[in-house]
Amino acid sequence: MLRKRRPAFTLLEMIVVVTLMAVLMGAAVVLVFGSRDGVVVKDEGARMLAYLRNAWDHTRASGAPLVFRPNYQDGTLHYYDPRTQKTKKASLAKGHYVVGIRLNDRMYSQATGGMATPVVASDSEGDQEASEALAFEDEFALFISEGRGMARIAVIFAVLKEEDGPVDVANFSNIVMCSLNLITGKGAVTEIDEREFDNLFAISYEAENNEGVY
Repeated sequence: MLRKRRPAFTLLEMIVVVTLMAVLMGAAVVLVFGSRDGVVVKDEGARMLAYLRNAWDHTRASGAPLVFRPNYQDGTLHYYDPRTQKTKKASLAKGHYVVGIRLNDRMYSQATGGMATPVVASDSEGDQEASEALAFEDEFALFISEGRGMARIAVIFAVLKEEDGPVDVANFSNIVMCSLNLITGKGAVTEIDEREFDNLFAISYEAENNEGVY
């Protein structure tokens, strides 16, 4: 009894199959690495939120203004307690740069500078020391305390396309805003685009003109 022969794959069919497999593998690699980058950005955002909570808890416990010291040249951020001399640096992965800080609706960056030195009550020796220390803060220093009417604080950081490139919007691959509601304690990590980033400054300008708070 003769068996029926199965038709074999032609060379053209094999080429099509191999090409399709290569395309699918390439798509899978892109998907995996894209997801990995997203996870890294999300993890950095969660760490920044924890940092903000720690800073807020610290100033509430001490009762003294806390100083945020952003360095927009190297993208780092420290907070400093002028009363105890304690300082703590925010931890960000390589290639992640702090590019702005938002207090309520006011936006601060390298372009805007910091805020005016707050007046500290001198009811005790510690308050006097804090007041004297705050007078020497740099131009980008920001101050937070319960007595300044603050409801929200946010740190905006960017991931650079080229780590050795300029810290400029044109070189940002991701822009992330880490926001903490100081009343409810709720935090959020949101990825924003260039238009939304620019809009933060427009909102800040309106807030400055309408309120004149900071």
